[in-house]
Amino acid sequence: MWLLLAFAVVAATFKNPEQFAWSYDWKLFQTWMEAGRRSVVWYHQFPLWNPWTCGGQVYLANPQSLVVTPTFPLVLLFGTALGAKLTLVVYFFCAFDGMFRLARSFDLSLPSSILAAVLFGAGGWLALHFAEGHCTFFGAALFPYAMYFYRRARGEPDAAAPRAPVAIHWEWCIPLGFIAAWIVGDGGTSTPPMCMVILATLAAIDAVKRRSLRVFLPLLAAAVVAFLVGAVRVLPALEFALDHPRHLFETDSNAPWNMIRYAYWWKGIEPVGGKRYWFHEYGWRLPYLTIPLWIWALRVEKARPIWIFVLVGAGIVAGSFWPYGPWWLLHHLPIFRDLRVPSRYQIMFALGVPLLCAMALDDLRERKLWKPAFTVAVIALCTLDGLAFDWVRFDKTFNLSVPLAAEDTPFYQIVGKWNVMMPNVFDNHGAIGCDEEAPLQRALQLDEGPVRRRASSRPERGA
Repeated sequence: MWLLLAFAVVAATFKNPEQFAWSYDWKLFQTWMEAGRRSVVWYHQFPLWNPWTCGGQVYLANPQSLVVTPTFPLVLLFGTALGAKLTLVVYFFCAFDGMFRLARSFDLSLPSSILAAVLFGAGGWLALHFAEGHCTFFGAALFPYAMYFYRRARGEPDAAAPRAPVAIHWEWCIPLGFIAAWIVGDGGTSTPPMCMVILATLAAIDAVKRRSLRVFLPLLAAAVVAFLVGAVRVLPALEFALDHPRHLFETDSNAPWNMIRYAYWWKGIEPVGGKRYWFHEYGWRLPYLTIPLWIWALRVEKARPIWIFVLVGAGIVAGSFWPYGPWWLLHHLPIFRDLRVPSRYQIMFALGVPLLCAMALDDLRERKLWKPAFTVAVIALCTLDGLAFDWVRFDKTFNLSVPLAAEDTPFYQIVGKWNVMMPNVFDNHGAIGCDEEAPLQRALQLDEGPVRRRASSRPERGA
């Protein structure tokens, strides 16, 4: 069922399987995907170096590369255009399946767990970011798995003895570590810190509830597993980050009433009046039917830890609206100091509110205030609403036809602008012009254009 729903979310992208996405971020990541594919398929080399973009860049070490994820073989097997679409299917499947398992770990009923999965998987946060081309945010679809494996690892006390000593289930630290390594492999500087905040928040809530710090031990063990599994990605990226620091301090202000409003606007990749970013940075859309459910969850005792989780997210999303609040605090921590766009942490709403709605639904059913037909209707209407929103987001995303060069096309560097980098690379030409300074841009002489001194037209192996 989850695979069918995952295909349904991005079904619009398969109308033209060989077309590419048009947005800036998608162009950037499609260029990188194609460069990685060519390194492997054309030259039988692991993509350590990318000669096509910005006059030549590190590939594996670049935080934006996606070559060490389980989905990269889809690009190798089916090409960049179709492989990118199938990659979306994989991540949406993980979003549905992971949230369903997470909901079940709270002892929620099957119908309520299905509702939670639908609200997250077909929710607006994922669709808005993925449709725009935030490919390094793919790891956010794995957050429910991370939360689920943490809950299994930290164990549950006996219902008759809630203050019993915490019994760690160490075997669950292994899949948690693998998921963490996958999230890091998806790259970027946003989703790994997000996942750290999410898991630390869950552990802090458990620590207070159980009066024990042992609940943090699974996170430490999983971090060791993640490092061992992902060292091939983490160590080069860490060296790159130390050599090329990107010190930024960007903030934003989000009032509580706007956080709620952003969940129920039908908007896409478009400007937001009075805000510095576009709507895909603010939206986390849910169906209107969820409003009475999460309000009802205020009276559900079981939902209190999730309410705390959501409120922590709200404190971060507030940004500069809350001076010296959580966002200010994060910026004073080593790993988080260069973060920007606090509204991205609305992922904690996108994760928490579906669980609140599911808990409310279970409570209504237990109180005999809810007929079975109502449950079916709510799940069906929320599914249709989410799929409709997502279909519109993806309907016009992949509508760009760009020819791909043959393997024997002569390779040489071209001085251009960042907005033609993808066509240049797809023509098998290195693009010196890009939106970030590259070493060749500082050279006294540029090795550009066709040259006669080489009989071979391909990039040097190992270059």
